[in-house]
Amino acid sequence: MKKLVLILTIISLNITCQIEAQEIVIQQQIKELHKDLKKYQDSISVLIKSCNLEMDKVSDSIIKKKFDKKLTDLWSKLDKSLKEEVQKDLDFAKLHPNSHSCLKLLLSSVQTQEGLTFYDQYEEVFQNFSEEIKLTEEGKKMAEKLKYFKQSKVGSIAPDFSVLDINGQKLALSDFRDKKYILLDFWASWCAPCIADQKYLKKIYSKFSNKDFEIISISRDTDKLQWKNAILKHKTNIWKQVCIESDLNICSNDLKDENHSIDVHYFVSAIPHYVLIDKTGIIIGKWKNSGELNMKELEAKLEEEINN
Repeated sequence: MKKLVLILTIISLNITCQIEAQEIVIQQQIKELHKDLKKYQDSISVLIKSCNLEMDKVSDSIIKKKFDKKLTDLWSKLDKSLKEEVQKDLDFAKLHPNSHSCLKLLLSSVQTQEGLTFYDQYEEVFQNFSEEIKLTEEGKKMAEKLKYFKQSKVGSIAPDFSVLDINGQKLALSDFRDKKYILLDFWASWCAPCIADQKYLKKIYSKFSNKDFEIISISRDTDKLQWKNAILKHKTNIWKQVCIESDLNICSNDLKDENHSIDVHYFVSAIPHYVLIDKTGIIIGKWKNSGELNMKELEAKLEEEINN
């Protein structure tokens, strides 16, 4: 009996060693897979930082516009490269259905801006993983993320919610069905990129508010006074304002699923985060992160939808 236990222990240790060795090889392959793209992305990031520093030194509006154009082009190149990286990761993970490292690789990008358009491929690759991998803690985490990714992706029906707004009035997303296009703006008063985007949002609101368009800003603030002061300071009280932090005692989230808040249902990992919903309640656009490029895409999408 002791011999059998010893033999089984040795076999188990050998299998574990083999798996660990395979994971080390796969981790090295992932590094190689990313090497050239990372080098390119780092060079673009340096150029973006340099361009921002140079733009801060000038006051001439024409020169500033040139810098803006250059920055938009640089961000576009970076975004394209990051999407290429996601595609490479998905293709690589599909070839290694027993790799824990590959599952972690996908977990790192599934909620990013560049991962936005890859839901079907994330789902396909995840289902391709072995049952053993899917039943790990990371596997369960990925399954939950894909659940919220699916219900909040472009083409899905926007999850409904009912909350109290800044004036204590009940506000339900379903109240706008068949009446208005809605932009959900996830933000916070302490989020500098969110505040920077508000100049674009005010322009967009001014352009479309008389064409069945409304913004609902959903704040992550935990300080009620700071939240209200920021709204007044930046003059964004022209559209709907709510807060999802329960300790403010002004938000009563009616989403029943595991008592998760609105940002969980909309798969919000970081702010700013924007979700555009048409009159029928279908999500027609999503943008993560700040910047003129996202705002221009949002404005163009609204223009296209409203004019059609």
